[in-house]
Amino acid sequence: PLLTTEFVGEGTVVQSVAASVRGALARSVGGAPDVSGISGDAATRVRMSLPVSGDTRLEEIRIAAASHVRNVRAEGLYGGLRFTSDAVALNVDAERLSVEGTGALNGVPLALRWIQEFQPKDGFGQHFSVGGRIDRPSLARLGLDAPDWIGGATGVRSDIHVADDGTVAATVDLDLTATGLEPPGGLWRKLPGDGAQARFKLFRDPAGSLRLEELELAAPDLTIRGSLAGSMETGLETVEIDLLQLGQDQLSGQLRRLDGSAWGLEVAAETFNAEPLIRIVRESEAEEPSDLNLEAAFTFGRLRLDPALTVTNASGQFTLTGGELASLATTGLVEGTEPLSITMEPRGLAGASGIGIRDLRVESGDAGAMLSALDLTDALQGGKLLITASIDPDGQASGLLGIDDFRLTETPTAARLLSLASLTGIGQAMSGEGLGFVRADVPFRYDGKRVNFRGARATGPALGITADGYIDRGSEEIRLVGNVIPAYSLTRVLGAIPLIGTILGGDDGIFGVTYLIEGAAAKPTITVNPLSALAPGILRRMFLAPVDPDQQPEVFEAPVNDR
Repeated sequence: PLLTTEFVGEGTVVQSVAASVRGALARSVGGAPDVSGISGDAATRVRMSLPVSGDTRLEEIRIAAASHVRNVRAEGLYGGLRFTSDAVALNVDAERLSVEGTGALNGVPLALRWIQEFQPKDGFGQHFSVGGRIDRPSLARLGLDAPDWIGGATGVRSDIHVADDGTVAATVDLDLTATGLEPPGGLWRKLPGDGAQARFKLFRDPAGSLRLEELELAAPDLTIRGSLAGSMETGLETVEIDLLQLGQDQLSGQLRRLDGSAWGLEVAAETFNAEPLIRIVRESEAEEPSDLNLEAAFTFGRLRLDPALTVTNASGQFTLTGGELASLATTGLVEGTEPLSITMEPRGLAGASGIGIRDLRVESGDAGAMLSALDLTDALQGGKLLITASIDPDGQASGLLGIDDFRLTETPTAARLLSLASLTGIGQAMSGEGLGFVRADVPFRYDGKRVNFRGARATGPALGITADGYIDRGSEEIRLVGNVIPAYSLTRVLGAIPLIGTILGGDDGIFGVTYLIEGAAAKPTITVNPLSALAPGILRRMFLAPVDPDQQPEVFEAPVNDR
């Protein structure tokens, strides 16, 4: 038989626990629990049961207490948090103390359950279950911060387990339906109201090492599965992405901290559309110097760089030093057939920024597609491209762009120029399959915004073109001066005759039309001198003023072209 007795009392939380856990019970659980951080008025019912026997053992005595606590205030919870509530339920027995109810954690409305085990079997003595809705002001009250691109409210459900040595194991579930997400760059966004869920497991050891495992995010057009690791002292150490699905693209990869401040990145995908990333780079403005040092390797089955350029079997490596591209080596096939190779190699000693002079070499079997991807022009079709350039530590580049066997398609500016030069027949050819050229050589210098040309020329069976000037990508302005030379194959023969060739025009040909293109690049003003078709070449340049000295391209020697 059992002897059961109950009594009811009122008092503070501290008084109620002290009255309930005392004597033999207190000794059996290692002493009364410390509830000195919890204040409130408690109405407590204590129930004690024990066998009616002369040899009753201590472990056979059962004591439990249940309290209804009003005006609760619990200080010093995990992380220094404070819990307040109008009323909660407090229960204590030989195994645990529990507090459960609704209230506010640091002023944030939440549902909370706290369990303190007296003799935990797995080492985790404290257990917290928290649920509620969190927004930006709520995070601030909890001592947390959120980036500006996160808005709205997020539903949170978390179970947290804390061991006496400080080890933490937690699971977190997030309902992101009411949350607005718009990360920088414009690659993806989620509007409030679109269904989305996230969950992960978090572990922290006594030394401060952190692991975020089984991360899953499911949202419209975005799925992420992976894990993270780091520490409270050093920050992030590794990121493992098992799956990152953005739209139709599926990537996997790893980011890890190398020695010092450098990072290592490996990325692979069967298909990847890089157009949005390229657009972001083009539209981005100069920022403060970066301290990012990165060694990266990538492999893509199909890499889309531009609507006109898809590279298959693309692979390579690149390094960033201080946020600047220090080296690059990549290969692939344009549209599966034409080879593409891009290399950038450091030359000599590095400058103060950590980047020295770099030698760039770009080879492509489809010049038109490559120049379109580089946002230089969409007016070329086909051709074999070779760019050789030297890039200074400050980012300025000088070099030579060469193209063999390509066609120039109709553009408004080119069509107007040929029309004004009374070369309508050639213009009509350009509007069809395109105007064929055998070779183009463009010495250039690029300072980050302006591309300067001197001595640029293109030669073909029907037409030759020369150009000096600049294209300003910052202001979207253009200024080019040169000659349009019809029947180039014929005039080249005459121009090559000693003395006669010099008098009649030399490299500019005999029957050239001088032009000036200037103004807004989208719709520039075009001036043509019709008399230049009858004038000797050595006088032709007198009809137009030269480009202003401060606008002229710098005279330089282009790197030796080994074509």
